[in-house]
Amino acid sequence: MAKKEQVTTEAKENIANLNDLVKEFKSGKMVPRKLVLLKIRLAELWKAKTISEKEELLLESILSRDRMRGTIADTYYEDVLNRIEASKCADKCRCKTDDAPPVFFLKKDQICSFERHDQPNIEKAQAGSLYQYCVYFEKEIPPEHQMTRELLLKEERGHHAAEDEYPKVKYIMKRLVLDDAFFDRLFDVEEDLLSGESKKEDEYIF
Repeated sequence: MAKKEQVTTEAKENIANLNDLVKEFKSGKMVPRKLVLLKIRLAELWKAKTISEKEELLLESILSRDRMRGTIADTYYEDVLNRIEASKCADKCRCKTDDAPPVFFLKKDQICSFERHDQPNIEKAQAGSLYQYCVYFEKEIPPEHQMTRELLLKEERGHHAAEDEYPKVKYIMKRLVLDDAFFDRLFDVEEDLLSGESKKEDEYIF
């Protein structure tokens, strides 16, 4: 059996008894390999849009713990987690400036989803920052930033690949965590914007 097929098969087996898996994960006793396989299978179900509500909650819990530990280095899983969280945001805001820090990848008039929480940082709260905002938005990945080594070598040699070999524009869901002063500097809250699924939902960075 090929390695990829083996991983998929084992992942399917791991998800057979979801209630036990949830308990095992929450107890912290799940062995690393089993957890990796479970995460793979849950992400497959999420991408195929066949994931149940309880399965999605488990996937969100696993990925949230990875992010908290600083181990969610994979762009794929970061995108999945951010999209799950963004889908639960009922509020929208609009970027009101073209002077946002470049690392934020924001554009003026860009519409974002956001969620507001009480400020968890005690020092910031004591300094007058009452809230923390989690802001979600789609960052465009242009084709030229997705070029493979093979395609670049072809072009260097003067050969042009077929049009369908070139990458298409893709999008990745980004997440910003801001205090209330920074949020107010960058965004206006849009009371008239309704929450909804992204129009680019089939163009994830998978």
